Amino acid sequence: MSSGDKDAIYVKDLSKSFGNVQAVQNLSFRVRRGTVFGLLGKNGSGKSTTAKLLTGLLKPDSGTVFINGCNIGSNLIDVQKSIGVLSNEMALIDVLTVWEHLMLASRAYDISRDEAEARSEKLLRYFDLWDDRHKYPDQLSVGMYKKASIAMSLVHNPKILFLDEPFEGLDPVFIKSICELIEQLVNKGVTIFLASHFLALMQNILNAFVIIDSGKMVYNSDSQDNPEDNRSLEDIFFSFVKTRASTELEWIG
Repeated sequence: MSSGDKDAIYVKDLSKSFGNVQAVQNLSFRVRRGTVFGLLGKNGSGKSTTAKLLTGLLKPDSGTVFINGCNIGSNLIDVQKSIGVLSNEMALIDVLTVWEHLMLASRAYDISRDEAEARSEKLLRYFDLWDDRHKYPDQLSVGMYKKASIAMSLVHNPKILFLDEPFEGLDPVFIKSICELIEQLVNKGVTIFLASHFLALMQNILNAFVIIDSGKMVYNSDSQDNPEDNRSLEDIFFSFVKTRASTELEWIG
């Protein structure tokens, strides 16, 4: 497998360990430009670690990652300028309002003040946060917090948007708005990388996906070794991912 012009993301033999725990083991896959790609797995499978490796938040022990044709190991700053990232571990700053967060993000990407204000207003109106722009993080609901975080990740017009568990803790209305946003972005040529375990939701929005379990890839929808599969995403997932052995609760019933 080699990187091509159509690849937004190219990953080869990626590995990462924490002490004796190998969180990611020899992952290899590619993501085509302008598509929605899913990294699927249960909690603790290595999804978030993989996302951090692809966005430069973690350094791999071994392997190669190209983002938009750039080797992340030698072009980290250029890579990070071309991507947007939503991570559950990237918290908003307590002393800054929603508006100030967007201004700070804009400044980091050298966006002029006038342009930053114009983009920020449009984003906040899109996410129905305009009236809440002067609120601080501890005044936001879970959904509002996530909306603000996504707005920050879009202010600089990224070519790839990484969304790590974007649907966690959200109500159905906002989940629908995220799906609509993803569709709009892809229609504009943005590549979407989704790490999630919401299988039923992912079924209708993914163009391709990889399933990992205990840090290992167990299924790649783009692999030539996998014939066309008409099963549901959930059926495919559970045919490759280990489930917990059933335990009899003998005192109930």
